Amino acid sequence: MHDLFNPAGLRMLEDKQGAIAYGYVAPRVFYARFVGRLSAELGTTYVHQLEQAVGQVPALAYLADASALRDYDLIARTRFASFVVNRRVKFASLVILTSPENAGSLSAFAETLGEPVDVFTDPLDFERALGNVAPRVGRAAADMAHVWQVYAPA
Repeated sequence: MHDLFNPAGLRMLEDKQGAIAYGYVAPRVFYARFVGRLSAELGTTYVHQLEQAVGQVPALAYLADASALRDYDLIARTRFASFVVNRRVKFASLVILTSPENAGSLSAFAETLGEPVDVFTDPLDFERALGNVAPRVGRAAADMAHVWQVYAPA
């Protein structure tokens, strides 16, 4: 089951309400996918893990798929935002995929993270951005969702 949920072999954090798959998918390219509800505890644990990962490189591209994120605790959001703002120099780029219905609130949140932040609602645009920094040789962009996205039951 873990392989179906996490085909790229990323690290996992989860509780009863949500899950996060995350890790480096190429040198200096960090990817995360958020599914369900991000609780304060899950968000705090993720920020601690992200802190360890970011500390190992001088700079990185950060790509997050939040298209299956239904809700989040304000503490989780605040801790993530504080972490990114305090270490903004480490984030060469920030790219976030969200659902069309959450685009407005995420765009406002992205502004608090500093420039530049790219927010996409089209999964193919996100996959192209990911493919630009973590190319998969011999794989068409349309096939990348199978590799990078974590299965999220409806």
